[in-house]
Amino acid sequence: MPSTDPFAILGVEEKGATLASIKKAYSVKLKVTRPDDDPEGFMELREAYNHAKNIVKWNSQTTIDDGLNEDLSEDIEAPKVEVKPEQIKYWYDEKLDFNFNSSPSGQLIEKTVRWMLERKGAEPDQFFDELMLEPAFQNKPDFMVFSNFYREHIFYSAGGGDHDYYEEENFLEDVEYERPEWLSDEAILRIDMLFDFQTAMPKNEWEARQLNCIKKIFEPVLLANSVIEQKSDPHDVLAFRAKEQEQLRKDSHGSYFDRSKKKWIDKSPVTEAMNDINELIEIPWSNASDTTWRDILERDNLQMLDEFQDLDARLRNFICNKTGMYEDTRKLKLPPWLSKSVVLLLDDTFGWNYQSGRHEWEYEQYRWLHSVIAQHRDKPKTQNVYKTWQYINRNSYEFLGYQPMPWLLKPSSMLYTYCGYRLLQAILRVL
Repeated sequence: MPSTDPFAILGVEEKGATLASIKKAYSVKLKVTRPDDDPEGFMELREAYNHAKNIVKWNSQTTIDDGLNEDLSEDIEAPKVEVKPEQIKYWYDEKLDFNFNSSPSGQLIEKTVRWMLERKGAEPDQFFDELMLEPAFQNKPDFMVFSNFYREHIFYSAGGGDHDYYEEENFLEDVEYERPEWLSDEAILRIDMLFDFQTAMPKNEWEARQLNCIKKIFEPVLLANSVIEQKSDPHDVLAFRAKEQEQLRKDSHGSYFDRSKKKWIDKSPVTEAMNDINELIEIPWSNASDTTWRDILERDNLQMLDEFQDLDARLRNFICNKTGMYEDTRKLKLPPWLSKSVVLLLDDTFGWNYQSGRHEWEYEQYRWLHSVIAQHRDKPKTQNVYKTWQYINRNSYEFLGYQPMPWLLKPSSMLYTYCGYRLLQAILRVL
């Protein structure tokens, strides 16, 4: 009668068994139990491997929980030995076009990259057997870093990084992944055994895209070798994107993520105002009128501080873009809809002509807007700039008790009086 003990099937002792020892035993058994030769034995070995992993994980968690309740007096009295962490070194390999570091997980990654690129993934069974003997492979934090590296590297090697991530719609489109040259069937079986990407649950949209890529490449090989019975559904990337967008924007205006359009539908007052302005500038009859502009800017839901500042920033960027600031030539151009009345209305509303910005980008925007406004503002007369004292209305100071100074108290009159007095003294002394 065949044994039902998973540890007996793998040939390891349950007492003291670790995930690393189970994986090593499984890899040894896998060499002599092939799915083509003995499919039933292979499935039994696979089930024993998964069962043993779950038992070890449960036992390790129970040990941690029990340890928290033990008396810690001996640990408190024990002398503390300060261990200085070793400094991690970083370097770039020009030949492999890859950045490496000297951390334990970094050393695993370096060996793996050299195996992929220099050895073209040759002899995967032997390579992973040697890799599992590394101390960092049995250290959970280092193993997690190593697992994340494999997930990301397979994704990029298969063409998952060819998107333009600044374009939201393109970023969410499906990609035809190409299997990397180094990723042989034997390598896929070993990687699936070590990291179990088929059952891994993503934490965010980015991990969901990577795991979907691995599923698409791995599933044909796993099905052919009877590792899995059927394909599993891909992770819902759009659901992760919707959740992340809702948490990021924290919108209270009814905005939502449209799965059909694969984009965020913004219902905020500022966005609706900008949409109306974009429609407004396309209407020929509105080019010479600022009435509709004023109606938009004076909406009640735009008068609160946050909405007003947001509208200010977006209109600044909008006007700068439409007048040529972001073009290579940076030559000022005034579209027909940007009439004098519209420019003066925007300036009176936001005070652009009196602003200089809080950082370099705002400074550049305001300088550009000053030149736009100057095209429509009436140029002041020279005397108004340099001889403003001529136009002071003294009568406007009457409420402060302003009265013209008596002639005798004027400085010039007092000077003449003093000089005449001294002259008279000199004449009298001579006489």
